[in-house]
Amino acid sequence: MSQRNLDPGFISRHAAGSIATRAVLTLTLVVLCWGEAAGSASPAVSQGPTPAESQLGAEPLSKWQWFHEVPLPKPGNSPRVDFVLPVPVFGESREDLGDLRLYDGQGQERPYSLRVREARDERQQLPARQFNRQSNADHSIEVTLDLGERPAEHNEMEIATSGTDVRRGVVLEGSDNDRGWGKLVDGVWLVHYQFDNQVVDIRRLRYPPCRLRYLRVRVFPDRSHADDHPEFSSLTVFHTVQEPGEYVTREAQLGPREAVRAAGGPGSAWIIDLGGQQVPCEKLSIDVADAEFARPFVVEMLDGEGPRQIVANGELRRQATDPRRPLVVSLGREVMAHRLRLVVTDHSNPPLAVEAVKYTAAARQVVLAAAKGLVEPLRLYTGNPKAAPPHYDFAATLPVVLEPPPARTTLGAPMENPIFEPEPKPWTERWPWLVYVVLACASVALLAMLGGLVRAAIHRHDAMPAAGAG
Repeated sequence: MSQRNLDPGFISRHAAGSIATRAVLTLTLVVLCWGEAAGSASPAVSQGPTPAESQLGAEPLSKWQWFHEVPLPKPGNSPRVDFVLPVPVFGESREDLGDLRLYDGQGQERPYSLRVREARDERQQLPARQFNRQSNADHSIEVTLDLGERPAEHNEMEIATSGTDVRRGVVLEGSDNDRGWGKLVDGVWLVHYQFDNQVVDIRRLRYPPCRLRYLRVRVFPDRSHADDHPEFSSLTVFHTVQEPGEYVTREAQLGPREAVRAAGGPGSAWIIDLGGQQVPCEKLSIDVADAEFARPFVVEMLDGEGPRQIVANGELRRQATDPRRPLVVSLGREVMAHRLRLVVTDHSNPPLAVEAVKYTAAARQVVLAAAKGLVEPLRLYTGNPKAAPPHYDFAATLPVVLEPPPARTTLGAPMENPIFEPEPKPWTERWPWLVYVVLACASVALLAMLGGLVRAAIHRHDAMPAAGAG
């Protein structure tokens, strides 16, 4: 066995270096674990609010950062109240608006329906089973349709019958139980006439929206034809939605003109500020003072990272004989933006005098029941990115067309929630100095290990001649 392996000095020095290294590493681990525990510790729970003030269902109200007062309108003939979301709500909430909550003065969460009021023209066919088809002594025909145990809302039927050049009366009845019948349509006609290459074909019946399970149709023969014997060709039940929607037009903040190099030559650019974050915009109305012009343009969306996204392009044009009115630019689709940029190619012409810009989008309508127990203050809470989207039966069963229209109110200005508790920051942000402590401890540990290795190498080098002499 070599002398250096038995040297007590070498052993003591190596052991001392190892102990120092382990001590430094242990200290580093302690600091890291303490920082992690401190970062994950829950903040103290405030004692202030009562349950009526601090709970939204199972979610604590302290998680919502903002609220708006909702003044209740005077009682009217409508069982519902509604309001349109103002611009600040879009910046306070998630993009899908799934963190909105309504809360009344008694601590009750109030269900609501959030509707995007864009124009709609839709027809959806519903399944229906035919039975009790029969012909009567007066040559009329009838049949009953069963739409199932839980029928969806319906408001239109298409009835196709045999024959041409006829005018036949029709009666449509509805029932919940196939016994007590009420008339939905009476005194209307199914018409089919052909004149040369033109055809008049009236076969659709519209009636008030309902969810009746049974429909009974009776078609009478054309009395001008003695031998008219109609037959059913097909019967189809639809849910048809035709509504113009509701659109909101707001004033945008127009920035100063900026000279730019546009596509094709010199140009001008203006920043269009929509007044908040994630604001819906479907079209722009641009007020230009010039009497005559024809200029290429693009509209860019400035939000987000990466290259600017072009959301519209075309030509701004006005003839000298045209009336002066704002030029409408459709974006083709609705965008959620904070700022847009209008870029116009001027070529060799003087810049356009753009004076104002407005933007339009479908209204975001919130509808709630005007219950007798609704107690003020009613508040709309916003600003909880982690809130689960609500799923209310009220929203699922609300008719598409609300008759009579809801009583409208207007939201108050946004206010900070006094009991809001923000999410705790990571420990690296709350104690930034801790990062430097950890790095310093790690550096000391590495230096101690390196020092031990260097001393061991020197000692081995010094011991080699003595080992050879022995």
